[in-house]
Amino acid sequence: MENNTYYNYNKNMELRYYILGEIIYYESEINNFIGKDWEKLDKKIKSHSIIFLYMVNEYIKKDKINNYDKNILFWAILFHDIGKFKEMNTFIKENFSRNKYKDNSHPFKSAIIFIRTFLKQKLIYFKDENEKDNFIKFFEK
Repeated sequence: MENNTYYNYNKNMELRYYILGEIIYYESEINNFIGKDWEKLDKKIKSHSIIFLYMVNEYIKKDKINNYDKNILFWAILFHDIGKFKEMNTFIKENFSRNKYKDNSHPFKSAIIFIRTFLKQKLIYFKDENEKDNFIKFFEK
């Protein structure tokens, strides 16, 4: 039991060191890529995302998952909470001062931010300008 406690403490400290050290190292790169949606994100939510990125990187071995699927996991983790506690719906006024721990609509807001970011970075490819224009018109509605 004592060894297990020591092991858990070491893993906890390893995660804490990683979060505190690495989030600062990648902050400007993420800010440049995503922009204000990441910059304004609460530090606890950022830390939550960094923990999952770390765990995927360290604990999912190459023989268990290919690099393509691992890359998809990284994107999903980076954006999964990006919409948390952001007021994006112009019709429903969300009051996060009342409920600062729960945001039931954040998965939908996160998906919108993901698509918006990928459009801004020109990472969604279209066969022609007409397809692109139709997608953007549909997306903006």
